[in-house]
Amino acid sequence: MKTVSLQTHHGPTNLAIMEHLLKNLEEDFFLLFENRNTLIVGRHQNTDDEVNPTFVKRHRPTILRRLSGGGAVYQDIGNLNVVFITSATHFNDFTRFTSPILNVLRNLGLDARFTGRNDITIDGKKVSGNAQVTHGTRMMHGATILFDADLTSIANALTPDRQKLADKGVKSVRARIQNVKPLLASPMCINQFKDLIMHEVLGGEANAEHVYHLTDDDLRQIEAIQRARYENRDWNVGKSPSLTHHVITRTAFGTLSVRYAIRNNHLTDLAIHSDALTDTDHIDVEAFFRGVELTGGSLLERASEAKAEGYDAALIDAIVDCLSKVT
Repeated sequence: MKTVSLQTHHGPTNLAIMEHLLKNLEEDFFLLFENRNTLIVGRHQNTDDEVNPTFVKRHRPTILRRLSGGGAVYQDIGNLNVVFITSATHFNDFTRFTSPILNVLRNLGLDARFTGRNDITIDGKKVSGNAQVTHGTRMMHGATILFDADLTSIANALTPDRQKLADKGVKSVRARIQNVKPLLASPMCINQFKDLIMHEVLGGEANAEHVYHLTDDDLRQIEAIQRARYENRDWNVGKSPSLTHHVITRTAFGTLSVRYAIRNNHLTDLAIHSDALTDTDHIDVEAFFRGVELTGGSLLERASEAKAEGYDAALIDAIVDCLSKVT
């Protein structure tokens, strides 16, 4: 397994490097880095639903959309990014990628556990979230670890899903999260923590044989990805759909939002957003359901066709459940 020394805290550059390594190289990679003042939404989310406009106006974070699903996160120095890029045969195996992190935390005397869909918690409070995405025969597993982050900014940057917080038994984002550093028995800086993680993943010190040096050709491709995607407002923010009806529901995979318009009891348009940990492109699903008659039989028939095409069954069922409420 290789690693790349990422010295920049520039979010668009770091996400472009990750995408390049995923799509254009064949080696396995492990990355550790921090982004400065960056707000990242999940692949399938509506940015306007997730971010706090007051925070954005005051702090002017870089707003980015990542390739993987899951929920929005605010990142700054002290919030560590952990990324594995490897074979897609390991997709949906969260244990494989959270185990090294759990080992480090437990060796430091902390009662760390993998809980829920994609969280690592200590004493019931979240210190890490995880998400995955595939590309052909390869996949990327990304996680954040709250080591010494500004928890107030994290809480203020996002517009929380109140039902999700209620399901977690808390009243605010701030009440649900915590940093690793204050829990440690002995003082430790983030670089020491990173060294422990790197040692755990690589099985020893990160020496010259582990380090991949980006070539001039790599850098040209990374710059092209950065310009085309992570400096592209259409990708990062998109457009907030102005449709006449809106249904939000909590499902087994998270929060699902369906905005839609109806004419003569048919769906004339719809926009689907979620924090689902799925590779199914919600835009493709929208096209599949456009024009369907809003009757139980028609929805179920279209759902069956969508599943036969390979779309995520849990997502399809949740969409049908949402739309059935307005038939």
